[in-house]
Amino acid sequence: MAMKKYIIAFMMTVGMMNISTATCNDAIDSKESDSVVICYNSATQKMIVSNADENVKIEVSNMLGVKMFSGRMTKPHKDTFDVKLTKGFYVVRIGCCDVKRIVVR
Repeated sequence: MAMKKYIIAFMMTVGMMNISTATCNDAIDSKESDSVVICYNSATQKMIVSNADENVKIEVSNMLGVKMFSGRMTKPHKDTFDVKLTKGFYVVRIGCCDVKRIVVR
């Protein structure tokens, strides 16, 4: 019974995720908004973070809350990180306030 509750909660979380259809390059090159953009390429296992301040802490966790990566922006506005992620849903925390979700397929 308890496992069923976790599965239902997970399905609801997945259903509420807003998955963008724009490509990473379109989002990174767009200067329309100042919000942080995160793109992950599973082929190269690289994550690009743009529109973030320098020296901001970046954390990637899976849906269970297990920390998969932790690092800091070393370049202003755009930085690339080597992050090995398997297929699934991840939460990316940027600094203390920004939270983004990514899907690795």
